[in-house]
Amino acid sequence: MITEEDGKVVKMFILIPVAEKTLDVNIKRMRKADLKIPELFIGQLILLQDELIKKYRGTKIRMRELGIKVLESQQNPDGIFATYKCRGYEHKMNLRWELIRSDIMTLLSEMMDIDLDKLEVLTDE
Repeated sequence: MITEEDGKVVKMFILIPVAEKTLDVNIKRMRKADLKIPELFIGQLILLQDELIKKYRGTKIRMRELGIKVLESQQNPDGIFATYKCRGYEHKMNLRWELIRSDIMTLLSEMMDIDLDKLEVLTDE
């Protein structure tokens, strides 16, 4: 039987590398863009990447403590499918891209201390 924490830890293990890759792509795009103060924006994303890497390490440690091991993780057109072992039992997780995007937005906004509700109001203008 897996617990809520088990599921959250596996989900973070899957999401964090996708979030890091997303930041990497955005950093590369920003370096090519004609920004007036690129150091500020790019630097902030790089610091966020560093925090993600620390969070990923912590997630891996917690997985070991809980007896969880991801056996396989595959991207497909619908999302990411993973199989993992938790305390001797094999389980599956299927995350759709819509959910992944939403969860990454939530994760990064929490790390940046940004209220997504306020952000949505600003971007609608």
